[in-house]
Amino acid sequence: MDDNSDEMLAEKNARRAARDQFHIMRSEALNAYAQLEQHMAIVFDNLLHGAQTLDSFVVFGSILNTRSRLIMLEKLFQLRPGLEDFKRFFDGLLKEIRKIETFRNKLVHWIVLEGSTGGKPFDPERDVFLAEHPNIFAERKLYSIDIARFWHKTEFFSQLLYQFSLYIKMRHALPGAPEKTPWIEIFQERPTYPPPIGHQLDRFHETP
Repeated sequence: MDDNSDEMLAEKNARRAARDQFHIMRSEALNAYAQLEQHMAIVFDNLLHGAQTLDSFVVFGSILNTRSRLIMLEKLFQLRPGLEDFKRFFDGLLKEIRKIETFRNKLVHWIVLEGSTGGKPFDPERDVFLAEHPNIFAERKLYSIDIARFWHKTEFFSQLLYQFSLYIKMRHALPGAPEKTPWIEIFQERPTYPPPIGHQLDRFHETP
């Protein structure tokens, strides 16, 4: 086998490995979104009656449209007494989830392509990407770094949502690192991403 053949085989293997890794990252990001949906269901249950029961999860699961789910959560929050101090937080949380949903739709429906131009060496960070689908010739693309950031952000808001669901159920501040901002204060401010240093979830401060 000559040097050119070795180089071609090496590049072929590199492309396959990069594509496989891209698919894995896409799957992990979608799984993070599924976890977010699960935590939305827990919030729904706690806002509805505060005791996890099969019927509330069946109802929430039967509503497939995320926009409808978020409207329903917003209405239930407004009807639940004693949560007025947390409206700023909850409104901001739902706004961020809507942004996540918009990206998630691209992650689901766009198509994985690969290609390099101009004779440049293959670069797995640049040459494996999601292309807008079905118009794959559009300029918009999503790269592995975009998916990693979405994954990271989705996990943050999933955890934040879960912690708030526990507050709704238990009605008192959750235990947390004493040197960091108490949960009760976090739940009174509009959430931001990445979170500030001192946030209970500030391990998400450094984005990929």
